Parts: sequence; structure tokens; C-alpha cells
Amino acid sequence: MTSASGNLASNCPTTEDRLGPSLSFVSATLILFEYSLTLFDELRFVWSQRRSASTFLFFVARYAGLASAIVTLVQTPTTYMLLAHLSAALRIVIIVAAEAILTLRTWAIWEKKKRILFILGVAGLAALGGNLSVVFRGLNDTGVENAGPDCTAILNSQPASAVMIPYVVVIAYEILTMLLSATRILRWRNQIAPSARTALLDTLWRDGLLHFSWMIVLGIVNVLIIFHGSSAVHTGGSQLQTSIHSVIASRIILHLAMLPRSRDDAQTDAPASTMLFTPTTFQLTVEDSASGDGSYLG
Repeated sequence: MTSASGNLASNCPTTEDRLGPSLSFVSATLILFEYSLTLFDELRFVWSQRRSASTFLFFVARYAGLASAIVTLVQTPTTYMLLAHLSAALRIVIIVAAEAILTLRTWAIWEKKKRILFILGVAGLAALGGNLSVVFRGLNDTGVENAGPDCTAILNSQPASAVMIPYVVVIAYEILTMLLSATRILRWRNQIAPSARTALLDTLWRDGLLHFSWMIVLGIVNVLIIFHGSSAVHTGGSQLQTSIHSVIASRIILHLAMLPRSRDDAQTDAPASTMLFTPTTFQLTVEDSASGDGSYLG
């Protein structure tokens, strides 16, 4: 990502530029801590399940995030440019995987209705195309300048108005998925007594709200940094937002995989994360809750 001044990122030892690498280090620490904290649950609940779109996206979001953390920690002045491009590529992969998880999740919540898939597909492709065009133009305009011993600056001529496009597009797409998901989930919550609400329903609501809140706040902060902060801080903020994308998107699938299964799920021998993407999942869940079946209760 770029800034208005054209200085994309720097490892120069100035007070302003130390905050950017510090944010990147915090991002890497967050990813590594999350990985160590949830590795046992991943092995127990995800690796043992049949492969599906949800588990594939889980692995992409989680391990691209882990790779991004490692790349951040091993940067040196001689490899700064190469690893900066690699970090940018990994950020794209993580965000695409995270948004794909939200897309499939929203589509499943709406019981795989074709009109919802059409809306999400058109909006998602438009968002992806716009973001990739900005990123590729930024990479073509990027160069390296040696500003002193052990001090490398990556320069880019893109204006701030172009740099903010990916953030605005992602925010708009996440608002769309949140509104679609929240509309459906709130309707179910109003129809079901609190004592009969399922663990699946509560998990969908909690994880969706958590993801939306974090991403909107960080997206707005990064847009403000583009205009008012240094380019190094902007790079660190982008890395932090991407790391949280990886963590929360992975958690969405992991939490679903950890849910206890109802009698209907047990009969089909399908894990919760796979059943999420079947047309009858939520219909079965709501009916079970209304009839007082406690097998899904948290």
C-alpha cells in the first residue's frame, strides 16, 4: 500500500518510522500466539473432518497469515524489497480467503438462495477487480532508495486517493455481508425463545459481529493513516488489519467445527463446518430449537 507522499515504507531508524515495524511485529506476535493457542483445537476439530470449501478457506486464511508473520520477522535491509512484495501478496491472499469465508457463510445463512449468491458474486468480483488493479499499479510504480547505512525506503508515486480504494471497497463489501447476515439471524433470534436458541445461531451472531466491528474500525483507522500518518505506520497498520482478518476468519470456521452436533447432523455424519454450507442446515437448527431440542444448546 502507498501513501500520499510516495514513501511506501521504510526501515530507517527515525522515531516516526519505528512505530510501523513495531505494529508489524505486534501483528506477527498475534498470529503466532493465536496459532499456538488454537493448534490443538485445529488438529482435533478441523483436520479430522472431511475436506470442504470451509476447511480449505480455513487453511488458506490461517497458514497464509502464519507465513505473513514469518516474512515480517525475517525482513532485512538486503531483502526488504522482495519481502515487501511477498508480504503484499500474502495480504491479498488472506483478505480474499477471509472475504470468501464471509461470502459462503452469508450464502449458507440464506439457505443458498441464488439471488443472494448473485448479489455476493457480483459485489465480490467487483471488489476483487478494483483492489487488484490498484495493487498491481502500485507494484509497478514502486522502487527502492538507499537513504543510508541499514536504511532502505520503498517509494511509490500513487496518490492517497488511489491507496484508500482497497480499504473503502473492503469496508463496503463487509457492510453488505453483515447486513445480509444480520437481517436473517435477527429474524431467527426474534422467532426463538432465548432458552431455546441454538449454539450455532449464537455463534453465527457473535462471530459475525466481532469480525465486522474489528474490520470496520481498523479499515477506517488505516484510511485516516493514509492521509495523516507516515507510510511506515500505514504499512504496519495494514499488516495488523490483515493479521486480524486471518485470526477472526479462521476462528469463524473453527468455532463452527467445535459445535456439538444435533441428532440430524449425527445421522448424516457431517461436521458442523461442512453442514454450514448445506441448504437445510439452518432450517433444521431453527426447527430443533423451536421444539426444545437441547442438543445444539451451548
